[in-house]
Amino acid sequence: MGVTPDQLIQASNIEADDLFVTWRASGPLKSFPASGLLDYIGGNKLDLDGDNVGGSAPTLLANIGALGSANNLSDLNNADTARTNIGAVGSAELADDTGSDLVGYRQNMLAMTVSAALNSGPIYASRAGLVAGGSGSASANVTKINAAIEFARTEQRGAFVNDVDNFYLDQNIVVPTGADNAVRLTGYGEDGPRIWFTGSAVTKGFDITGPNTGGTYAYAGGVFGMNIIGTSGAKRGITCRDLNHPVIMDCQVRQFDGAGIYIDGCIMPFVGLSRLFGCGNASEHGLVVTGDQAEGSGVGSVTTHFMWLHNRINGALGAGATTKIGGLAIDAVQGYKVIGGNIESTGQPISIANKTAATRGCTNGLIQAIGMENPGNGNALIDVGRGWTGGGTGAGVINLVLMSVNASPSGTTSGTHALRAENLSGLEVIACRMGLAAGATSAFEFVGTTNTRNVVRACGGSYGDTLPWVRVNSAQEPLATPLRDWNQSSPELIQSSITVTGATPSISPLASQGGAHNVVRPNNGSATNMTNMTPIATSKIVTMMATNGNTTIKHLAGGTGQFSLTAAVDLVMTANKPYQFIGNPGTGHWTQIGS
Repeated sequence: MGVTPDQLIQASNIEADDLFVTWRASGPLKSFPASGLLDYIGGNKLDLDGDNVGGSAPTLLANIGALGSANNLSDLNNADTARTNIGAVGSAELADDTGSDLVGYRQNMLAMTVSAALNSGPIYASRAGLVAGGSGSASANVTKINAAIEFARTEQRGAFVNDVDNFYLDQNIVVPTGADNAVRLTGYGEDGPRIWFTGSAVTKGFDITGPNTGGTYAYAGGVFGMNIIGTSGAKRGITCRDLNHPVIMDCQVRQFDGAGIYIDGCIMPFVGLSRLFGCGNASEHGLVVTGDQAEGSGVGSVTTHFMWLHNRINGALGAGATTKIGGLAIDAVQGYKVIGGNIESTGQPISIANKTAATRGCTNGLIQAIGMENPGNGNALIDVGRGWTGGGTGAGVINLVLMSVNASPSGTTSGTHALRAENLSGLEVIACRMGLAAGATSAFEFVGTTNTRNVVRACGGSYGDTLPWVRVNSAQEPLATPLRDWNQSSPELIQSSITVTGATPSISPLASQGGAHNVVRPNNGSATNMTNMTPIATSKIVTMMATNGNTTIKHLAGGTGQFSLTAAVDLVMTANKPYQFIGNPGTGHWTQIGS
């Protein structure tokens, strides 16, 4: 079947060029088989003149020229030979355009047209005439990449492939979206050709935005294997907004003065196996996922079911802003999973619901098997709920699971907490080992009166750290310990015994971390008056049973953890006889039960 001019050329793209007007009028390729031109481009021998005898390459060139011109159309990508031949068909403008970028641009647009129409293949940067080099070529490159992306959209091929290293762009590049318009951006991975966005006019980088009408989402082609760098004040590398299932995979994004990747108001956004180096600034994290539409007009859209898979953020690599607030920020997102990968040297590694908000919090989150390093002095590894202003109990962040999270202070010398939480309900921490710098305040810090139903599971690997395991409003939670589950609603004692000596024993396995045993075995080698016992296990019953008769419990000796005895007199303990005491929340005493 023959290829008609309409199949080769879209009037909406290039009808204004006199070369293509001539082709459309005369149709020199109208009777030429599509397969024949395809095979010619592949370098095969063909029978173009109908004599049933295959011709060599010189014969082919002559035959192609004979279809509509005394001059052949060979070597379309060679500016020295193809320009004159193409010009002879009818483009005086092209024939006279000696030495300018327009020569290669128009030739490559022609070659790109033929290649896409016959091969249904992607649009390559080299075919679109993009030029490697410094920022001086950035404006011309913007025109060329816009034309190539638009061509990919109208031809519904849906792919732009970067095969040109080190080309610059000084404007945002709008990438079409929608079921029939979406264009995929593709590169060759971490070591592939680089695209540089330069200058403060770049606020979004590749701008992949849907209808932005609130509650409406468009399909996106996705970004795969792109190597994108910011310089000279470029703010962001990839911006996704109002999209259905946008995918960013195997990309490297570096040195932007704001978020390397910014996602807002999307359904099921996915970022996987990608690297963000040196991105972020003092007010914007390296990777931002939000649903508040703070910068868009589409108020009403939300972000749901965000997925992070084995990415890496390193704030120290590259030449981006030197002061950074953090690595990953999640705000106003309903359903999010952060699985695998690493965040380091970014400032605060993970922030959840810390942006001021009163109507949308974050719900149903999972952070699993991720590593974190060097959060920076004064930062928690994970900070939750700080920005919620909508009131309620735990309404800012609802249901968050931390599982098998690992962390190291690395270069940090004064980190604060593994987790700091406000307005959080339904936390569950499972098998996490988050190492902190010396002088840290606590492993898990709960602030305010709106944290509820939170659970920190036993984590034997964390036993031995010399800081409180859990604090609530700056006070150590006495029953919290890595040796057993801590339930904020109903903390429990460790179900085992501890042997103690002296006048003021602790019944905690490690006083600095917290926790308390439910059976206490005094074992003094000589007569000893026991005056106080800490910590007080409020409303919990402790059984005391001495191994000998050397211990006397003093009645109301004074101070926290003193004993209030039933007979109101001192009690000489009988060896191996059980005595029971309950932590009295009103008095702060151990009150004897029975006699």
